[in-house]
Amino acid sequence: MSNRPISKSLKLVILGLIVVSIAGCGPLPNQGTWETKFKGKTGVIAMQPGGCIFMTPRDIEGQATVSMKYPFQEDTEFRIVAVDNKGKIHTGTQSSKMIPEQKYSSTEAVFPGLTLKDIKDFQLQMRPYEQKTDNR
Repeated sequence: MSNRPISKSLKLVILGLIVVSIAGCGPLPNQGTWETKFKGKTGVIAMQPGGCIFMTPRDIEGQATVSMKYPFQEDTEFRIVAVDNKGKIHTGTQSSKMIPEQKYSSTEAVFPGLTLKDIKDFQLQMRPYEQKTDNR
């Protein structure tokens, strides 16, 4: 490897590539406000056409853990939150996957520092999600 300095023209080319790469990413997605679609702590519940399956929450290694399956919906973002006994909302750590061929999505949420005794209820929330593709 050489210790020669990088020429000014090469620096400009690199800077130009970085700017084009960043600009190509476009603006941030358009996101609406969260709307609660399900609220509860146990059981299976029907929601919307196709239903929502709310799995029984469990304490795993001292952390409240819950998963839900729900109909796949384009341009919609889902999350699970926990509301503790004092009314504070916790988002925890979420992992989601879509199964398009079966037309459903699933999300699992883990809430570090909370056990089921600390939680009043879980909520499945959704909001519109629209990826902008133009730079207007």
